[in-house]
Amino acid sequence: MAWLEEHLSSYPKTVIVVSHDRFFLDRVTNKTLDIENRRATLYKCPYSAFAEQKKQDYRAKMKKYELQKKEIARQEAIIEQQRRFNREKNIIKAESRMKALERMEKVERPDDAPKGIGFSFRAGIESGNDVLSVKELSMGFGQNTLFSGISFDVKKRERVFILGPNGCGKSTLVKILCGLMRQKSGRVDFGYNVELGYYDQENQNLDENNTILDELWDAYPNLTQTEIRNTLAIFLFRGDDIEKKVEVLSGGERARLTLAKLILSRMNLLILDEPTNHLDIESREALENALKDFDGTIICVSHDRYFTRQLATRFIDIGENGLDYRGGYDG
Repeated sequence: MAWLEEHLSSYPKTVIVVSHDRFFLDRVTNKTLDIENRRATLYKCPYSAFAEQKKQDYRAKMKKYELQKKEIARQEAIIEQQRRFNREKNIIKAESRMKALERMEKVERPDDAPKGIGFSFRAGIESGNDVLSVKELSMGFGQNTLFSGISFDVKKRERVFILGPNGCGKSTLVKILCGLMRQKSGRVDFGYNVELGYYDQENQNLDENNTILDELWDAYPNLTQTEIRNTLAIFLFRGDDIEKKVEVLSGGERARLTLAKLILSRMNLLILDEPTNHLDIESREALENALKDFDGTIICVSHDRYFTRQLATRFIDIGENGLDYRGGYDG
């Protein structure tokens, strides 16, 4: 990614790119074409500046619209008052003001952004201060060793991001922590009252033959249909959508359904494997906000540097560097 950013940033010709990687967009682009509500608007700035400018533009347009609406109401009240006087000169004044209103160039109310997802993670019972202890963990397949001798502890409310090059075993480590794979050697011990919630980047914990409604209801049979439908609506599954089979869902839809299942569990430790894969920018930002407000512990694997910058308080590198760094992304 770093090489590609450097290459495109210095490329002397034109580049048109579609990407949900906000960090990449900030590094590579100098204009942003925003397509929303069937309209396209070109901003002469990269993503982060565009996002702020778009908010400011919306506020300015809404303020202009509201001011004109108040002025129209004020003029209409004056016109009505003049007409009530029912004298010739008052009627003339009323007609004059009415013509002025009709000639006024009306300011259209700015369109609201398409409704996105907005949700929160609710921690269950509070865990002890010692959430996880990993001692001398090793894993491999056949003669291929992925990692060996990994040891670290995780404390309550830490946001730990696991780093390392592709193929070093990050997802395998996550599966071992979740009890989905067995390590070759070493120990994984959870602390007192730890309740685990797991997000799988491949969304394999979905039944392809289920409908969207049944997938969530099967996981939480004690909830009412209204509660299930309300949860699905938060993730933009409404109306006939909830009868779609899981097998026909897009990557983004599968990701949203997996998140819907996750928020209903009462966990205090979230283990997330590439949670922003398949999510659009708005959904990524909603996930970031939910995780920022989560009153529990987070262990995450992610290549999304913008996402990482927003959340991480600690990094563990299981590659050759073996770094264990407490601090934010830019440090």
